[in-house]
Amino acid sequence: MRDFEDQLDHPRLREFYTYWQSKRHGNKLPARRDIDPIEVPRLLPTLVLIDVVRESGGPRFRYRLIGSEVVDKHRENFTGQWIDEAIGPEAGARVIDNMKRVVETGEPHIWSSKMAMEGREHVAFTRLICPLADDGEAVDTLAGVYVFENLYA
Repeated sequence: MRDFEDQLDHPRLREFYTYWQSKRHGNKLPARRDIDPIEVPRLLPTLVLIDVVRESGGPRFRYRLIGSEVVDKHRENFTGQWIDEAIGPEAGARVIDNMKRVVETGEPHIWSSKMAMEGREHVAFTRLICPLADDGEAVDTLAGVYVFENLYA
């Protein structure tokens, strides 16, 4: 995992990854109940929790918790909504592909992207998503943090 850790070039990403690692049970994934947002207060504004709902066509993802900074950047609170419905089909497909990767591999994933919304500032972000599993193996929740950078065009 050292190569993965080298990609965590922001203190917020490293802090969350270290926190997630500290909650593991040997080789087992941490459970949702192991993650207490109060233990990482600095990360709360950029924290997200996402339910993994298993369906016949593959997993589906629903926002359970979204930090205030994430809500502010999107200018909408998507808590309780399905990701594919909340952020649209094009962006949703990319996000869902990355989340499926985390579910399938049981390993954290980091990726960067940009959002440009009409009449709004352009924002680049990096998102770290880590898997959680109540049984230590089958991923049922995703937890992650964002790092935002405003791009003024």
